[in-house]
This record gives sequence, C-alpha cells and structure tokens, in this order.
Amino acid sequence: MVGELLAILAVLTFVGSNVLYRKTERYASPTFINFFRTALGTITFFLVAVVLGFLPYLFLLPWELWVILFVSFLFG
Repeated sequence: MVGELLAILAVLTFVGSNVLYRKTERYASPTFINFFRTALGTITFFLVAVVLGFLPYLFLLPWELWVILFVSFLFG
C-alpha cells in the first residue's frame, strides 16, 4: 500500500512540475526551470519520508547518492 501511495504521489509531483514548466517556459531558462523541478521533487520526497516516518533511514544512503542529488540540482 505504501508503494502505491508513493507511486501516486510521484505521478502527481511530475504532473505539477510539468504544469509549472509550461507556465514559466517563456520567462525563465530551461536550467532554471529544471532546478525548481528537481527541488520540487526533492522536497516532496522528504515530506513523504517525514509523514511515513522513514526520514532517519534516508541518512543511511551512501554519500555517492547525495553527491548525485546535489549535482542534479546544479546541472538540471
């Protein structure tokens, strides 16, 4: 059940980021838009982790994954 809930939230987050992209594509650069899309997905991920109670487990992830996340913020 938790997996299904996360899948639904992932789809809704993706749809929301596409709506934001379409509304701002004339005013902002693609890099800037991708930065906010990545940020929206990351914030949603952490909020779901807090609500479901597995936030402490996120910090058990290898540091390489945290580096990849940071690089995705920088380069979209």
